[in-house]
Amino acid sequence: ADEPKETCIHTFVGLYVWRNQAASREIIYNLVRDPARNHRELSRVLSDLRSTLTQGNAESPSADDSAVRARAVELFRTITVAACDAFASLIARSKTAEWSESDAETLKEIARLADHAASELYFASGVFVHGQEQPTIPRVQQERFYRELTPTIDRLSSVGIASSVHHLIEMLEAFVPIDPGSVFLQVAALVESGRSGGYHYESMGAERIVTIVERYLAEYRSLLQEDTECRIALRKTLDAFVEAGWPSAQQLSYRLDEIFR
Repeated sequence: ADEPKETCIHTFVGLYVWRNQAASREIIYNLVRDPARNHRELSRVLSDLRSTLTQGNAESPSADDSAVRARAVELFRTITVAACDAFASLIARSKTAEWSESDAETLKEIARLADHAASELYFASGVFVHGQEQPTIPRVQQERFYRELTPTIDRLSSVGIASSVHHLIEMLEAFVPIDPGSVFLQVAALVESGRSGGYHYESMGAERIVTIVERYLAEYRSLLQEDTECRIALRKTLDAFVEAGWPSAQQLSYRLDEIFR
């Protein structure tokens, strides 16, 4: 029954997002009320929403395109929040005597759903396609994507799944010119939450963070000089990888006095 069920969900998503059909909206949002039970269906919904997260010309979008995108962004955010809330609740439950094997299996499925949300955001953002890193949507469209999806990105940042953290950091790296200060703090928040999932022990994570910090030292040094919050975030971010024993992070930490040169 999986294939016809996916076809139905695809149809309901299309009818709601593109035509604002009330009955389809009710069906989709009913699934969100129980993400543990409906994780497969919600994962299908997230995939169907990917292309509509950037719907419409960024400079002069039509009213219809803006409405389609608004419904897609809100639905994507709602599913993400539900998955992240369920994840946090299960993590808290895992520290009690009530924890069971079925809870552990549910946690795995919810983690997959949250990770899938991060992956869909990454590909929807246009920073990566067909195995080659290159912009696939105009810069103005990416700027709008970043503004509209920032609440969703911030909510996903709290989960700490290593693969999700890496996807979101790679995506945010492309958004640095849009808002260097906010992006830097978001990257730092991802690294901090990623400690729980062991992200600071990943070699790809260390390489990416070192590259980002070196970029900020070269292009946005005044931001680090003037913004106390960013300097604190910089130190905490590097400390995570220094503690994990990465030589590149250790060497970079010795160069932080360059900020004030």
